[in-house]
Amino acid sequence: MKVLLDENLSQKIVLQLADLFTQIKHARDLYLKEKPDTNIWKAAKEGGFDLLITTDRDFLQIAAQNEPPPKLVRIEQADVKTAQLAAVRRNNALKVRELLNSKQTTLIINAHQMRP
Repeated sequence: MKVLLDENLSQKIVLQLADLFTQIKHARDLYLKEKPDTNIWKAAKEGGFDLLITTDRDFLQIAAQNEPPPKLVRIEQADVKTAQLAAVRRNNALKVRELLNSKQTTLIINAHQMRP
């Protein structure tokens, strides 16, 4: 599974989730720092990413207006520490895999409801 993390997430999460995803990159790895969300979506699509993970609400509209790939995972209320965000994703790994195998295009996870 090829995953792109939006720039609003810490780059440290890449290392913390490397065992869950075959390929995981951060938007900054693709020189997308401070680029518009539409550019990040386009880079994910053109780069063959299966999944885009973000805390940015604007991606919900972009995902609604575009066909996957990528599919979108949005983390709500993500005002938690980086390690906690990684744990939230790890705890939802099954839901993420189900998303990829379904017709659903978006998964929304509330970080506060899933705190370890």
